[in-house]
Amino acid sequence: MKHIIIVEDSHIDQLSPITLTRKASQITIAGLTLETLVKEMWKSADVIFQSSKKEEPVWKAKDDVLSINARLVPAVSVFEEVKKYTDKGKMPVKKYPMIEYPWDVIKWNEEYCAENLVHKAQAMKEVRGLKGVYAGSNVTIDDSVVFDTQEGVIILDDDSIVEAFTVLRGPLYIGSKTVVRAGSVIGPKVIAGAQVKVGGEVAHSIIESFSNKAHIGFLGHSYVGSWVNMGGGSSTSNLKNTYGTVRMQVGWEKIDTGMQFLGSIIADYAKTAVNTALYTGKIIGVAASCYGIISENVPSFTHATPKGKYEFELKSALAMQERMFARRDKEASNEDKHILRQAFESTNRDRKAAKVKKKSVEF
Repeated sequence: MKHIIIVEDSHIDQLSPITLTRKASQITIAGLTLETLVKEMWKSADVIFQSSKKEEPVWKAKDDVLSINARLVPAVSVFEEVKKYTDKGKMPVKKYPMIEYPWDVIKWNEEYCAENLVHKAQAMKEVRGLKGVYAGSNVTIDDSVVFDTQEGVIILDDDSIVEAFTVLRGPLYIGSKTVVRAGSVIGPKVIAGAQVKVGGEVAHSIIESFSNKAHIGFLGHSYVGSWVNMGGGSSTSNLKNTYGTVRMQVGWEKIDTGMQFLGSIIADYAKTAVNTALYTGKIIGVAASCYGIISENVPSFTHATPKGKYEFELKSALAMQERMFARRDKEASNEDKHILRQAFESTNRDRKAAKVKKKSVEF
């Protein structure tokens, strides 16, 4: 295959706020992104990105091209099947799992976590005396750590640290340079990216790289983007008191997800203050800050406090971005800043609809 085109179609807006600051092909599900899986399966191919919102080059029929929807779930079994067909030059009409709405990230993580992590483990060494536990180089594991691999493998990537009196339950992936804090219970079906601090109780959730959920509190059946900080005692509810399926507000529509267990969708750069409680099935936007009890969705660039909603000014958000990057010995690029500006401008309508005040935040 000469060219792979990863296409973002018009349905990409349904994945907001996740896709305000990252491509759909960069969303981690079950330990993999579509981008990494495409490059692994077709090593010699040129990978091109195409968006329905931009003018893109037209490919001639003679070109050897495979077009992949960016919302295709990055499951190893799915991509192995697609590659088998394309290697033969034939692709039948067949329905594959897609990311239609934000909660699908959690749904498909549930389904493919064990399978994908078995695939990732093939490139690593099993820890001597710990069946089903795989570790990269320079991994630090306290002697008191308990591993439970009955449901799936546990992967500890390079330079990760697991502190004392922690319980790890597979399937579980701990990314490079990530720290698991002492006394934590992490897993099953948890993906923690690179340079994450994770602690408390975390289950059935994805935490993208450079985020912190380091303290006591529960995170369940939730997605957490990059550059997020969850203050001590912050917790997500993932089950209604009625035990019914969770309905989630997407745009102007409230949709039944069909899921009994569903926590929060927390976009990049969001923050929760100490002891914040997020009700079941809530969406927290880009660079939003939550304080107290959150019983409804929080628009991007909004401070949600007990006294109301207040706009988080763009200049303050950009300053916050620079400070966060500096703490990771990184520098926000012009592209990083541009993406944050675009996210702010494109969500003005959401803040107006939610009657977010343009004044100093009150607590």
